[in-house]
Amino acid sequence: MDKFKDYEKLVGYSYATGEEKVIPNTLEDVADYIVREGLMGDVMIIATDNTPVLNTMGFFVDRCSDPEYMEALRPILIEKQNNWDQYLNEDTEAQSDEDEDEDDQPEM
Repeated sequence: MDKFKDYEKLVGYSYATGEEKVIPNTLEDVADYIVREGLMGDVMIIATDNTPVLNTMGFFVDRCSDPEYMEALRPILIEKQNNWDQYLNEDTEAQSDEDEDEDDQPEM
């Protein structure tokens, strides 16, 4: 885990959306990102200097450049993977909020 400890932030890239997102360098935040974005497709996480951290197939880690980091991440990630449906509910709620906002707009 020492390999990435000096980075305050990591960068996540979603192949499904083509978007990059800065992620706080905590195991909890990385696991959240993997599951949330992994439900839509593969993701890659790199350090801010472009050092590869890991990549996924869906929300399952395919490769990780630091075995110690993976060992620390594994229990947190497994817990979130087991509760993957909560991330679907978040997306549904966010979409409902957006739909309600659109309904409030006057018609032209």
